[in-house]
Amino acid sequence: MADVRATMPVFDPSGVLITSVPGGASVIARSKTGAVRTAPPLTYSGIPGVCNVTPTDDDEASGTVVVVDFGAGYEPRRVTFAVYQPSNLNQFWAFSVENPDSTTWSGAAPTVGGYRSAAGARVAPSLVAVESTWLFVAVPTEADIAADTHIRVDGPAGSAVDYWSGSTESPGGVGVASSPGVTPETLVITALREYLLRYLPAKCAQLNPLRKAVLKSALAEPFVVPSGAKLRLTTVSQEATPTDVTLPSGAAVAAAAIAAAINLAAPPGGVAGADEAGRVTWTSNSAPASGVPSVALVARDIGPTGGNTALGWAEGGEHVEVAGLVAPSWRGVTDGRPLTVPDMGQGFWVMFGNRTSRPTHEGIRRDTHLVTVQTEVWRPFSANAPPHRSRETVSSCVRAVRELLLTSDGRYLGRQRFGDVQLANVSEAVIAGDPLRLNEAPGVLFETARLTITVRVFQRPD
Repeated sequence: MADVRATMPVFDPSGVLITSVPGGASVIARSKTGAVRTAPPLTYSGIPGVCNVTPTDDDEASGTVVVVDFGAGYEPRRVTFAVYQPSNLNQFWAFSVENPDSTTWSGAAPTVGGYRSAAGARVAPSLVAVESTWLFVAVPTEADIAADTHIRVDGPAGSAVDYWSGSTESPGGVGVASSPGVTPETLVITALREYLLRYLPAKCAQLNPLRKAVLKSALAEPFVVPSGAKLRLTTVSQEATPTDVTLPSGAAVAAAAIAAAINLAAPPGGVAGADEAGRVTWTSNSAPASGVPSVALVARDIGPTGGNTALGWAEGGEHVEVAGLVAPSWRGVTDGRPLTVPDMGQGFWVMFGNRTSRPTHEGIRRDTHLVTVQTEVWRPFSANAPPHRSRETVSSCVRAVRELLLTSDGRYLGRQRFGDVQLANVSEAVIAGDPLRLNEAPGVLFETARLTITVRVFQRPD
């Protein structure tokens, strides 16, 4: 009898794990050459978020692509299965290409970006479209399967996924080496910690240039600007000497005219602009870094001249300061909360808390568990954070963790060749509106967030 295939955890449009098959869900099946096949039934597994697809023995023997479409608003909307024999002898890969809004892709085809075994590069198979311009398969040769070949398929520009990866190394069934025991919780925590420690530094370095400080006017155009009005601008600090900018006056001054006047005066380290809402923006040219924040500041209006008031800013000045995102050291990614007062020198903390697991497919051929890990992100609170946006930095910490885990490699926690971590997903994120005060350390404040991470694990005891 063919194996049941389980979907990854699926969330409804309100963000809740599904507890039944959605009424609008549909299933299609195609052969490896694009012929229409009978779609297998879709049923609810009894585990929140997880549905089962039950192919036939002939589906496995022939090689069949199965796509489940849960409908608009569901996350993920589609789940794609390459159904083949457990022996791996007729293995192939299937890829569904979507637009960022989860609709099916209609543009250029994906391409094979890499195809190699441990011995070196191999001749890549062609990508075959089996459904319109969005569903593709790649079929390895018997020699490729025997050589444990890895493939990377690059998504076309503008599509939702940058790349997919696959391997002819079997993730389950015949040919899988026994694990040293069934310890899915330990495996998940170890894999999560090692993956985040390895890749968070590069991810933080990637995100910092996207987080330059931006100060926006509180009012939108047209602005009423009195004669002689000035702005005093800097991108250094409140102690630095600002540059005086004389503004164009009038009863209906456009944001672009004020931005042009600022850029003509050329205060060092920043650039002015006008956003789509007609507000004036003052943006630092410097990305935040460790110990060096990005700053955009309008200083006190001496006089006053009416420049700050015309744009809706306080006469005493306004500022935005964005702290650099610094990856935690090996002490900062922890299995459980630290036993002592957290080290304030960490860029931020990632703490793996309660974890639960439940089997999804008990039996001889598949021993799979779904492990849920309650994860906390803490960042030392900065008193210099702008009062209107005090959660920006901890939100960026969450972004770094989430974006790592949602890459094609991150979904396996970098363990594709082992076949034990089959899917990782961030199913929920909650960013606290208030900083956390630690009772055992009076005065120590942290910005906090909580993530729910779900990981599907295959293990088999000796």
